[in-house]
Amino acid sequence: MTFRWSPLPWVTIAEGGSTELALNAVLYGLTLPTVGACLWLAGIAWSERGK
Repeated sequence: MTFRWSPLPWVTIAEGGSTELALNAVLYGLTLPTVGACLWLAGIAWSERGK
């Protein structure tokens, strides 16, 4: 299994196929909401900073 960043993170498995696609779907399914939550909290902190 290899992990590369070109331009998005991608996991490559020697067997390939549906296992590789499922693993990458889980990777994005967990990463994107986490990044979104961090940006949302940073936006709240930024707006409260000015008050």
